[in-house]
Amino acid sequence: MTSILNVDTIAAKDGTSPVGLLKADTIKFRAMHSGDSPTVDDSLNLSSLDDISAGNYRYNFTNNFSNGFYTPSALSTEDASIGYVVMYYSRNYSTRASNDLELNGIDHGNQYDDGRWTSVHSSGDLA
Repeated sequence: MTSILNVDTIAAKDGTSPVGLLKADTIKFRAMHSGDSPTVDDSLNLSSLDDISAGNYRYNFTNNFSNGFYTPSALSTEDASIGYVVMYYSRNYSTRASNDLELNGIDHGNQYDDGRWTSVHSSGDLA
């Protein structure tokens, strides 16, 4: 027999604190988008995506991280016309911010470039 559990709220024993589900860190932000004139295909905790220039994106969070020391990771696909694109923290990104993430795509010729598809995710504590 199949069981179904339907609930509106799960609370800690004190009735108000959030429930600690895992000791492990979980993804708090993710975005999957196309390269040129980016269209967001899927996201979590993304309020907007700014296409600053070729290969330069700013991801604005709906809910800020508690500080600038969350852990982002990004991948971009190869495109036959430009080769591979590697994602880095923006070269102009001198201060890590809790409200956004700025990344650059750099191709094999060390030029700013958009990959065909880009996937970004971050873990850390939200504010």
